[in-house]
Amino acid sequence: MQIDLENPFALKVRSVVENYARQASTPVLTAVCDARSLTYILLAKPKGQNSQAEIFAIIRVIAGWVLVDEDRTAAPLVDLFVQNGIEREKIVLAYAGEAIPNLNLLLAPLLKSEVHRYAGHAPDAVIYPVLDDERQTYAIVDVPNNRKADEVYVINMAHMVGDKIVIDEECVFDKPLYEALIWNAGIPRSHIILAYNGESLPSESETS
Repeated sequence: MQIDLENPFALKVRSVVENYARQASTPVLTAVCDARSLTYILLAKPKGQNSQAEIFAIIRVIAGWVLVDEDRTAAPLVDLFVQNGIEREKIVLAYAGEAIPNLNLLLAPLLKSEVHRYAGHAPDAVIYPVLDDERQTYAIVDVPNNRKADEVYVINMAHMVGDKIVIDEECVFDKPLYEALIWNAGIPRSHIILAYNGESLPSESETS
């Protein structure tokens, strides 16, 4: 399932990067934007036919944070981000040695919060949250009022594996969990594994 969305925060970061590329003259820069991983790269166009493009900036966006892995631009991008309303405390200059937040500890509470939003009452059932912080596993269970006519079933269920969210079950079709995680929590699609749809965690060779 190829669903790549950029929430408003990511779109703001993307806009800053693209505007910088449009205004740059020496060198001429191109913005390469990946909506799946929320990664934005500034490249200098190669001069010769056999020349390779030179990377001037690499920016990643995840859960309301801006991670600047590389920045060799004349005007530091961090200043432009702040000028556009992004808090400096939410910008990590990884290339300068600033510590990147632990993504597992960052994403797990967001997953828990988004799962919990599905809890509530239906006309014929109670929708219970099942939240296990120790195992970083979160689910929503439908318990019918008439237990003789209907069975208890899992509406959605997900757990953390490192910095990836694995969605094991999904029975919501109008607003599935993965869309809520992308749009509400700003989690890149590349950090979400739809196990119920046959997706699997990347192998070590694919991530190395």
